[in-house]
Amino acid sequence: MVNRFLFLLLSSLFYSFKDCCLILAEQALKQIETNDNYTSLLLTLCDRSTTADEIRLASVITFKNFIKRHWSSLEPSSSISIRDRNLIKEH
Repeated sequence: MVNRFLFLLLSSLFYSFKDCCLILAEQALKQIETNDNYTSLLLTLCDRSTTADEIRLASVITFKNFIKRHWSSLEPSSSISIRDRNLIKEH
């Protein structure tokens, strides 16, 4: 699961991939966004000094975009749970 996530994360950033691969990677990442601990996984990848720079960059950009899209929504159906919001605030 994590290896697939990392592949999708990197694929979504590098535009040298064919358009169809880029679209498929972005769609798969959007599906993964609904999983529990999605934000904590991204934060972990961003924070680890042992993570490759490319993966850290992809994680930071994906995290920023995810927060930008979903933070303002306080509805119960929001992609960011209260627990994850608190974790993000503490981090």
